[in-house]
Amino acid sequence: DVTVNAMAVEAASGKLLDWVDGRSDLSEKRIRMVSEKGLREDPVRLLRVFRLASNLGFQIEETTLAAVSRHAGMIISSAGERIRAELFQIFSSRHSAPHIAAMAATGLLSALLPESAPAPGQTRPDAPEAPLRGNFLSAYNHLEALLNHPPPGFEAKAVKSGLPGLPNRAAWQKLAILMPPGIGTPYGQTNGPHPVESACHRLRLSTKESSFVTGILRHTPHLFHLHDIYVKKSLTPRAATKFFMAADSLAPHLLMNGLAKARGDAAGRTIDPATFLDFVYHMLQTYHGAYLPRKAYPPLVTGRDLISAFGLAPSPLFKRILTRLEESRLSGDIANRESALEMAEKLIPGR
Repeated sequence: DVTVNAMAVEAASGKLLDWVDGRSDLSEKRIRMVSEKGLREDPVRLLRVFRLASNLGFQIEETTLAAVSRHAGMIISSAGERIRAELFQIFSSRHSAPHIAAMAATGLLSALLPESAPAPGQTRPDAPEAPLRGNFLSAYNHLEALLNHPPPGFEAKAVKSGLPGLPNRAAWQKLAILMPPGIGTPYGQTNGPHPVESACHRLRLSTKESSFVTGILRHTPHLFHLHDIYVKKSLTPRAATKFFMAADSLAPHLLMNGLAKARGDAAGRTIDPATFLDFVYHMLQTYHGAYLPRKAYPPLVTGRDLISAFGLAPSPLFKRILTRLEESRLSGDIANRESALEMAEKLIPGR
C-alpha cells in the first residue's frame, strides 16, 4: 500500500528487505505511496493512505496527496464493504479530524460521500438552515473533541444506554456530522427515504448503523427548532417530551452533534455556542432527571382501557389519544389513571 508497510524480514537471515526506503519514512513518521500505479490498481489504497496516517499519527507527504487528488474519483469502483472497513477505522481514531480535512481537500471525501454537507461558503450565513449545513469540517473537529472529552451529562454509560448491539456509535456519529440533515418539518419528518440512506446502503452499513445515522439526521432540524424556542424562553416540558419520544435513545447523541454543529458554525454567527450549551444542559437534565425516570413506568391508560371505558375501537383516533396521554404523562401533566381517563374523554369528539 505505502512504503511503511512494504517492508519484510527474510525468515532465514533476519535481514530487513526494504526496496522503497520504508524504514526512512517510518522514522520520519511519513506516509508515502509505493507508486501511483499501485493507487490506480487498487483504489481502496487512496483511502488507506488516510487510514494509516490517522491510526499511526503520521503525516502524508505532498506527492502522495497530489496523486490521491488526481485519482480520487476511482474510489467509487471499490466494493462498499472494503470502503466501509477503511472509513470505520478512520472514524474510530481519536485524532481523525486533520485527515478528514485532507480527504476533503483532495476531493476524496466528496467522491466517497457526494451527499455530504456543502463546503464552507456554499450556504449563506444568514440562511435559516445555516447552523444545520454550515462548516461541516469545523463541526467534525468539535465533535471529535467532545467525544474525546465528554462534557458533564455525556458520560459513556448514560449515552450508550438504550442502544444494544451498536458498539461503534462514536464512529457513526462522525459520519452523521458530515451529512446534510433532513430539511423538512421541525420534527424531522420527511417525505420518502432520507437521501443519506443511499450512502448508508452504498457503504454497506448494518441496519442498526444505518438507523442510527439517519435517525440523527432526521431529528437534527427538530433539535435546532427547540433551541430557537428555548432562546425565546418558550420551551415547554411537552415540547421537550415530544422530542425525546421521537428521538428516544438517540437524544444524547443528537445533543452532542447539535453542540458540535453550533460550535462549528460560530464563524457564521447564526447561533451562539454558549447559549446552545445552556440549552443542551437543560435538555440533558430534563432527559435524565425527568423523562427517563417517568419512561421506566408503564402507561397510565392502555388500549384496553379505552375500549372498556369508552367503547372505542382501534382507529387513528385511538392511537392519537394514547400518544397524547403518554406525552402528558412523560411531561408530568398527569400522574394517575383517573386524570388520564378524564383527559382521554375530553379528546373524544362529541364527549
